[in-house]
Amino acid sequence: GGGGGGGGGGGSDSSDGESSDGEEGDARPGVAPVRHFPELEDAMRQAIESLGGAVTPKLTWSSPKDAVWMATTNDTRCQNPAEVMVLLKASDAVAYDLQDAYAQCVDASESSSAALTTGVMLTLRKWAGLSPSMEFRCFVRRGNLRGVCQRDVANFYPFLPEQVGQIEEAIAVFWQENVHGVFPVVDYVMDVYVTSRKKVKIIDFNPYGGATLPLLFDWNELDSPPGGHDREGL
Repeated sequence: GGGGGGGGGGGSDSSDGESSDGEEGDARPGVAPVRHFPELEDAMRQAIESLGGAVTPKLTWSSPKDAVWMATTNDTRCQNPAEVMVLLKASDAVAYDLQDAYAQCVDASESSSAALTTGVMLTLRKWAGLSPSMEFRCFVRRGNLRGVCQRDVANFYPFLPEQVGQIEEAIAVFWQENVHGVFPVVDYVMDVYVTSRKKVKIIDFNPYGGATLPLLFDWNELDSPPGGHDREGL
């Protein structure tokens, strides 16, 4: 999980195809040359330092949470540019965003696919050790809060059922007072964290549908609220 803000983007390719002694490089056929991006690495290093020494990365739409098996800490906590790059390179979610995000769009064109690698933004957010039990995903359809469920669907937390009412109220009030009518689209998914004092913190926003997982719901269920009428509620 993460909170706060910060980021870096851009960089330059300093690979010159030659070895340090001026002779032709000895790159093997079929093996891509090593590429270096010193400006990007410097920007990341400065951002990490300014954010307290530990960050969680996100590339445009996706966080490389599916690549935590590559991290020694088994999470997205990064303390240097190398750790950031390892997670991004190993993430299928990041690769999907850069290559196949429009694969299921009937009106997608070659220019649409090419645009996936244009204007890519790397965001580094201040790391916070959040408890997975208190992370929730909120589904907003046509401007109405249709459903909320826990993000960690692989585990059952015995203390949650008795707190359902408080958590629902805290999230609904927060959304109504701080997000509804302010966020510029009417269909979206919002991930939040609820503190022990029932304060709600925004973790992230995601597009509604597509590659975003509905977790404990299915999209048809969220599109068709009880009674067949649009209404706010959990």
